[in-house]
Order: sequence, then structure tokens, then C-alpha cells
Amino acid sequence: MQPHLVRNLKGKLYFVVLSCLLLLIAIKSSTHEQHPQVPELPQIQGRYEGSDKPSQTKLTSTSLQAGRLSLSYFDLSSLENDLLESSENSEDDMDYVIDNITNVADDMNVGHTWPSFVVNTTSQRFRHGCYERGTIKQRKELLPEKMLEELNCEQRPPKVIVFGVKKGGTTALKEFLAFHPEVSVAPTELKFLNNRQLTKQGLSKYTSLMPYSLPNQIPIEKTPGYMVRERCAIPLKEMIPDCKLIAILSDPVRRAISDFVHLSWVRDNRKNGASELAPRHAHQIPHYEVNTTFEDSVLYPNGSVKTWNTLIDTSMYYKYAKFWLDYFPPENFLYLDAKDLVENPVNSFKELEKFLGLSPFFSEEVFHFNKTKGFYCIQYPVYSCMPSAKGRPHPVVKESVLKNLQEFFEPHNKAFSQLVNKTFSWTTYPDRS
Repeated sequence: MQPHLVRNLKGKLYFVVLSCLLLLIAIKSSTHEQHPQVPELPQIQGRYEGSDKPSQTKLTSTSLQAGRLSLSYFDLSSLENDLLESSENSEDDMDYVIDNITNVADDMNVGHTWPSFVVNTTSQRFRHGCYERGTIKQRKELLPEKMLEELNCEQRPPKVIVFGVKKGGTTALKEFLAFHPEVSVAPTELKFLNNRQLTKQGLSKYTSLMPYSLPNQIPIEKTPGYMVRERCAIPLKEMIPDCKLIAILSDPVRRAISDFVHLSWVRDNRKNGASELAPRHAHQIPHYEVNTTFEDSVLYPNGSVKTWNTLIDTSMYYKYAKFWLDYFPPENFLYLDAKDLVENPVNSFKELEKFLGLSPFFSEEVFHFNKTKGFYCIQYPVYSCMPSAKGRPHPVVKESVLKNLQEFFEPHNKAFSQLVNKTFSWTTYPDRS
């Protein structure tokens, strides 16, 4: 048989195999119970790697239909061209295409929504909205300008702000949430609302600091200091009156200890660290006092609590939540328990998805408990953990000091829980007598 006929026959054979695989998947999917339709996401241009040749372009779709995976993972017209023009591809290239499709079929969890991220297994990078990104530690790269125009990528003002609270787990919340395909999260704390020089420049300035986002993505920024700065509420209400606000809150005593650990490190290791903690003026209340020990920092010698110390004041959630309710309605707030995020992140992120109106993404399959690190990591679309610097060891605090602080905070905790109509793991404390 002539060589060109052999090549054409091989190409047609691969295409037949491909068609049969997709047909089997479609038949399997159609037998499952139908679910309410999930909003459709835009098509995403991805790349697949795996041969010595330059990678071919693959058009993937995150179309989510009937609450489960759509079968529009691959643009069949472009794949058909790749397969039928097999004379320009090696046999290894073709095997990779077939293997890739087979893996998708094997790994599909029918009935669960999975966006079709396409990951370069060498670099651990993938397309996410208007960026190419990788693990938490890897830098995000903006797509080329032409692609940004085609995708209608723009800098848009935030619709959601993670506004509290410091040392509550906001960084982990932000980094994990940023994997959801329907959000675009600012990579750093903008600290826009507590900067009068910036707020004077208005919404256009705020927008210019935000990341690019697709039209269907929710732009999000995280600055945990907003919640305890009352002056932040006024400009936000003027600029974004329908903004949604999220706070992740840990046990007030534990949060104060964590804050002390962090600021002790800042004082001892950062240039001019001590001056960063000093009050700006003599009568500033609250302000930080970070002494050698946690006990000396938060308690007077007679055992009374230094309520003016920001270590304590930041943990008094009730007074700040009550203030913010003067500017935004209760339905615009979501308060998460940091303990739930640490111990069962799936539940916390499902609650977050519901609050934001996001399509389901976070599930048991997305997270993995890393026994070495002692906390959960993301394992889809790439394996990624928070840096080791997160989670410095806490000092040993005397039982009497813990009991004293718990007795102080418990009335505030109960008032806060009643205000937001939610019980937290730290609303009441166990009897320590």
C-alpha cells in the first residue's frame, strides 16, 4: 500500500476511536439524573504538552450543562483537522491526544461540576481567566493583549471584599478561592479604603489597582484591616453600595496570640519593625503594645485586660460588625469560622459559593490533607499548599491567662453571634476550672 494512503488510513482510524470514546461518555452521562442548569462559562484557550514538538492549541470549554460536565471539552473541528492531517504529526503525538481524552473520561465524576483546566504538567501552569497561573507560590502572568481583547478582559471594580480579620485565615481563604474559575482575586492587599489619598481619587483609581477579569468573573480584593477601620465603610458605600463583604474569624484569644507572634517577628526581624508598631500620636486608641511575653502585652499586673491594645481590640468582633451594619444590609455579609476552614474546607467553600452565587467547584476531590504539613492543600487543578511561613508556632500561654481572656471575650462573642445569627466554635468556651 502507498505511504500516503497508510497515513490517511491511520488518521481516520484515530478519529474513529476518538468518536467512539466521546459517544460512550455521552451515553453514560445521559443516564444520570438531570440537575438544574448551571450558568455557562466562556470558552478558554488552553495548551497541552507532551511531545518533542511544539504543543498544539486545544480549545476547551467550561460549559456546565444540567449541573454536570458538558462534553464540550474539545473543539472537535480543530481536533478533526489535527487527526486527519496525521502526516504532519508523529505517532507519539497522536497517542498523546487519545490518552489525554481517555484520562478525561476515566477521571470524570459525572454529576459533579468540573471546569476543564488544561495543565502543563512540566511547568504546573494553566489558564485561569485573563491570566496564566500555577501554584500559590508561582507568579501569575497576564495573557497577551490580543487575547485580552478577544476575551473582553478588563480591570473592573471589586464586587466582593474579604475585609476581615487580621490573623484570621484571610490569606488561605483568598489563595484557595482564587482557584475558582468564576473569580478574579487581587494578588496583594490593596489597602485602598484606609488610604485617604487613594480614596480621594475615587472608583476609577480603585479599579486601576484591580486584576483583569472576564465579564462573568467576580472581581475580589482582600484587605483584612478594613473591618476594624470604621473610616473604610464610608467611601466604600459611596463607590460600591452593593458590595459583598466576607470575614473569616478565629477564636478571639487564639487570634490575639497569633497576632502577637506575627508582630513579635516583625519587631525583631524587619527593618524599622519596632517603629511600625508605635502609635502615630500620643493619644491614639487603640494601638499596639507588643512586649516580651504575650501575658505582659495584653494584661496589667492585676490581671485586668488592656482593651486599648490592638491585639485585644481587633478580636472584639461585635463592635465592628455592628458599625458596618449601619452602612450595608445583613445579607451583604458572610462571616466564616476559621476553625471550619482549617478542619473542613469543603463546607466553608460551599457556603462561600452559595453566598457569591458561584457554580459548584470545591469538593472533597479538590482538597487533600497533607499529613506532613498538618493542613489541607489544593490538589486540583494543580497540587498547591500554603507556604510554610504561614503557621508560626505559638508560645505557651499560662492556663490562668487563657481563662482570664476567655471570660473577657465570651460576652462579646455571644453578642456577635446573636447579631449575625450564627454560632461559631468560639461563641462560648468550655469550663476551664
